[in-house]
Amino acid sequence: MSKRPLEADDAAAPPKEEDFPRGGGGALTALERRQAREEGRNRAERELGEGSRPSKKRKGSSIVEDGEDTFFAREALQGRLPKYVELLKFKALSVGAKVWGSVAEIHPKELIVSLPHGLRGRVQLREVSDVVAEKLSASQKTEVAGKPSKAAAMPLQDLFAVGQLVRCSVVALHDKDSSDAPHKGKRAIELSLHVAKVNDGIGAGSLTAGLQLAACVRSIEDHGFLLSIGIQGMSAFLERTNWVKACGGHNRPLLPGALLEVVVTAAPKQGKRMVHVSVDPKVKAKAVVKEWEGLTIGSLLPGMLVNVKVRNVLSDGLLVSFLTFFNGTIDCFHLTQELMQADWQKSFEAGQRLQARILYVDAGSKRVCLTLLPHLVAGQSAPSLPKGNALFQACHFFPPGS
Repeated sequence: MSKRPLEADDAAAPPKEEDFPRGGGGALTALERRQAREEGRNRAERELGEGSRPSKKRKGSSIVEDGEDTFFAREALQGRLPKYVELLKFKALSVGAKVWGSVAEIHPKELIVSLPHGLRGRVQLREVSDVVAEKLSASQKTEVAGKPSKAAAMPLQDLFAVGQLVRCSVVALHDKDSSDAPHKGKRAIELSLHVAKVNDGIGAGSLTAGLQLAACVRSIEDHGFLLSIGIQGMSAFLERTNWVKACGGHNRPLLPGALLEVVVTAAPKQGKRMVHVSVDPKVKAKAVVKEWEGLTIGSLLPGMLVNVKVRNVLSDGLLVSFLTFFNGTIDCFHLTQELMQADWQKSFEAGQRLQARILYVDAGSKRVCLTLLPHLVAGQSAPSLPKGNALFQACHFFPPGS
């Protein structure tokens, strides 16, 4: 799939003032971005000439940091930075937004996915993966022709597990009064796990070493698995030895239609349409996204691991910047797994550097939310919840709405 082009209107029209500015990508044109990079580079060169020479080891990163500082200062002057953290709510969602979720329930014809801040979404059978959708279409065509179907889709419990982290794309929103709502009187969030929708905004030029993205198993080969990554003209290959190693030495079955979180091990060679990937947990835990040419907010994916710099400690979370031209927020529920203390703000300060994963990104509203929760930063599912009827020696009570 080709990289998302810059909108012409963004370059022609001056930025509009927002009543409630949100985090995300800046409203700069491609020319302004190049100028910001050049400004940062010139500032670093002036510092070198004045004797404040950084070490050779940090010279490149110093220039990048300077460009990020320049961009952030410009955003602050233009009033585009959020003054508080806005939690993910139904009314704030929009079609096309991408969210990191966890499989909560598995039913014969749908998945229920737990989303940030107490939201839940529904994935219909046809939206589980492109392979499952193809099998369903083939099965329906066979039935219409009056022949017994041999292309039945694999049971969802064989493809997914409760607690599995999945990248989702919002495809429909139904309010309580919607006539087409699945359950009358209830809001509904329709999601898709198709890699072409989830990886939308990623092109062949984005496939650099360390990039982590969703993939779908298409076929089982002699020495590994052929994967679909939703990028036109490109496929991925996972070696069987890598899969066995990731499973702790056990050759667990991996079926067509299953979804995987993979990391690109090397950029595809010129003219090649295949990229090799890894599912090694250690590799995934350290796969930090690096900036590439043509990176836009539409290229950001939930689950991406990024280096962030704390810009402001807000009353309800953090404002951070990352990848030179983006800023986002981290709410207080995603700072630590431990119970938040009244003086939690003392644990963070402006200029502090951290690693975080993208939790939610909406290119339309230029809003990005991230998480610092240790298990999510490590790319792992949430710790097991207590079983029913479990007894606790101590607990904390929070009044409704607190």
